[in-house]
Amino acid sequence: MNVMKISAKINTMQNINILLFDRLLSWRNELIVVWSDVRQDIIDTAIDQCRKRLQACVRANGGHLKTFCEQTLANDLHF
Repeated sequence: MNVMKISAKINTMQNINILLFDRLLSWRNELIVVWSDVRQDIIDTAIDQCRKRLQACVRANGGHLKTFCEQTLANDLHF
């Protein structure tokens, strides 16, 4: 491969990296906008539900979580 071909490939790779980085920044900015629109009560509920599910995992002691929840926590977890 000659120097010109190598140089062209390097330039192409650099251009691809620039495009990917720009795309990533765009997605990041879109995510910030969307995240800022999420109501705090939705976030609080999600955290609370996650906490309850994790507690159920610990209580199940490695057992089948769905069965455990159906038997002991069905009203609390809202699966």
